[in-house]
Order: sequence, then structure tokens, then C-alpha cells
Amino acid sequence: MSPKAVAWSGLSSFATAAHSFIFGGPTIVERIDIHGAEDIAHWCRTFGCSESELKEAVIIVGDVPERVDLFLQQKGQKRSAK
Repeated sequence: MSPKAVAWSGLSSFATAAHSFIFGGPTIVERIDIHGAEDIAHWCRTFGCSESELKEAVIIVGDVPERVDLFLQQKGQKRSAK
């Protein structure tokens, strides 16, 4: 790996960690990890759903938050975030 690539990789990791620290929630917010307790808690709060509802949604529509959000709305399982 070139020195520039190493430097960029380190900067990217730092930026991701800083974002997580400042805004809370999982480190990577683009996907939902139904195997990580921190991610599950974060997304259940975000969508106002139970863990089982979240896991069902991810299994059916995938781990993209926008798709999960829409699925929960259509099923009527989404409540106002707590």
C-alpha cells in the first residue's frame, strides 16, 4: 500500500470514529447490523420498533436503513422514536 493510501486509510478511520463519538450510534450508519447489540439498540430507538421487528425487516428487505424504515411504516410497526 502506498504511503498516501495508508494516510488516507488512517484519516478515514479517524473521521468515522469521530462521527460515531460526536453523534452516537453505530460507527457505520449506512447499513444495519442485526448481530451487533449496539447497532440493534440504535436502530430500534431510531425506528421505534422492537428487536424482533427490526430483525424481520432486515431479513425481508435487507440492511439499508431507508428500506427498513419504509417496510416498518408499511407494516404499521413503526412508532414514534423514543
